[in-house]
Amino acid sequence: MDIDRYRPSALYTTPLQFQIIEPRLYRGIFPTKENLSFLKTLQLKTIITILPDNYDIKEESPYYQKFIDDNKIDLRQFVGDIKWKSKNKDKKLKKEKTKKASEDVKRRDKTVGISVDEIYKIMDIVTDAEKYPIFIHDLTNETVTPLVVAVFRKFAYWNLVSILDEFIKYSGSVNIHERKFIEEFPIKSLTIKNEVVDKEDNTEDNVHSNLKVTAWIRRISK
Repeated sequence: MDIDRYRPSALYTTPLQFQIIEPRLYRGIFPTKENLSFLKTLQLKTIITILPDNYDIKEESPYYQKFIDDNKIDLRQFVGDIKWKSKNKDKKLKKEKTKKASEDVKRRDKTVGISVDEIYKIMDIVTDAEKYPIFIHDLTNETVTPLVVAVFRKFAYWNLVSILDEFIKYSGSVNIHERKFIEEFPIKSLTIKNEVVDKEDNTEDNVHSNLKVTAWIRRISK
């Protein structure tokens, strides 16, 4: 009798608010130790994380840094205006740095947790076939990651109603500033340059170009 046939399969715990945005492109909240076994099954090449300017993963979440190092994952960290309390009391020494980060946020728009430039940088990674599979997260997934995904959907020419429905599903609500940010995001200034896109799309038509890139993302993420 083959006893192994009757043993239960391994149980995995996904990060809260986990979603498959596109095949091999995922999002969720900051992973806990219980989520690491599941993340390993995704065979991630890249993790995009949006964190406060003075958040040090090695210091605040050593278990996560170890997972990233052990699995040779390319960690790309971006700055977001996200409230958090450090586990390390010595963080008071970084008060001036935190103050400067806060001032930077006010200059761009204190009501939205991420800048246009940071989203441009993230989109450069998301449209690079060599970076897949990709997991995107911030600390809570309440507003920042949903904004990134909303811009991705806009780039894919989703209609605004569908974009906002998805945003609300993962953030709970959308305020007037977030809606304005999504509606007015300068998508026409978002230019993706790589060998695949250049080869498949020689047109100068921005709409046609963006649709080509979106179709390409779906192909390379399979």
